Amino acid sequence: MSWFLGSPHGLSFGRFGAMRAVGAALGLVIVGALSLAWHVGVFTGNRHVVAADRVYRSAQLPPDELRAFLSEHGIRRVLNLRKATDPTPEYAEEQALCAELDVEFVGLPFSPTRLPEPELLVELIACFRRGPYPLLIHCEHGADRTGLASVVYGLVVERKDLDGALRDDLSWRTGHAGLGRERAMDRLFELFRDTRGERDFETWVREVYPELHQRLVHPPRKRDRAAPGSDPG
Repeated sequence: MSWFLGSPHGLSFGRFGAMRAVGAALGLVIVGALSLAWHVGVFTGNRHVVAADRVYRSAQLPPDELRAFLSEHGIRRVLNLRKATDPTPEYAEEQALCAELDVEFVGLPFSPTRLPEPELLVELIACFRRGPYPLLIHCEHGADRTGLASVVYGLVVERKDLDGALRDDLSWRTGHAGLGRERAMDRLFELFRDTRGERDFETWVREVYPELHQRLVHPPRKRDRAAPGSDPG
């Protein structure tokens, strides 16, 4: 046996077998990921109910599907979390469709890979406070930015506990993997958990988060810092 494995043919067979095993494992991972994506609806608009008859979420829907969705659920406001500068025609088409159907359109340009600006979070909360409802929240894929906004709704309006809100709206169930740069969405709520004290989310956003955001996202450059021993005044 050892002679066979030590021969050129045995070595070649061993390498070929290892490659087949790796290929099979990779195939299983891909099939599993695609099955999960299909299960949560990533390929069919990633549509979910956040609060029954009140708040819905989705990916960017084609105009005909969006028209049908707005009519079916009586949507009165669309909250689009994509950037208006995205090089796609969907943004303007959606604005025009909402105007045609007398549905209020609100655009809040959240990033899928960076902690949100404090001002955007304040405006998002204000949007949830003032209505009107029913409301549709969406971004491009309906997983990361939409998940973040849905958790904020749960915390501020539904008064959910943090773990419950994350489980419902920012998890694999709605296509959010929490890996790579998209972990910025999870990072926001980790910061809230670690620094909230007795504050609710809305109070934390106003009193604590701006300083944290400044320190983490816009730290002072070295040349802007006073040299050791120097008089900053």
